[in-house]
Amino acid sequence: MKDDQNERPLVISEDAGVRLREQSPPSSPPAGGSAPAPKRTPEDWAERLGHIKKRDKRIPQSETHPDWQHAAADKGHGWSKHAFHYENDPLLITQADYEAALVAAATYPTTPLHEPAMSPMLKPKEKA
Repeated sequence: MKDDQNERPLVISEDAGVRLREQSPPSSPPAGGSAPAPKRTPEDWAERLGHIKKRDKRIPQSETHPDWQHAAADKGHGWSKHAFHYENDPLLITQADYEAALVAAATYPTTPLHEPAMSPMLKPKEKA
């Protein structure tokens, strides 16, 4: 790419693009109000929020060690079972649903499990 005035090549450093992206204004929310909350898999939320620790972060397939809250919510809401049976259709939940599922699983059976965070395979079937 050449500068039109001086006919010499333009040099753009790679960090210039990073700075431009950082300075660009955030995209405007949809016309209906605030932006929707991001949805991720329960495992992604657990890693982001520190409920799952990897034995070695440099190795992607290394052992993982969930804390007791995530393990209880996983068992009660069927997250691992869903991930195994529906690999191409992951369960996506918001951070608020993930945290509500942790609380519900920790206080179960006095508190019912959090319905929006349950795997569809564990939800009761509707009778016709």
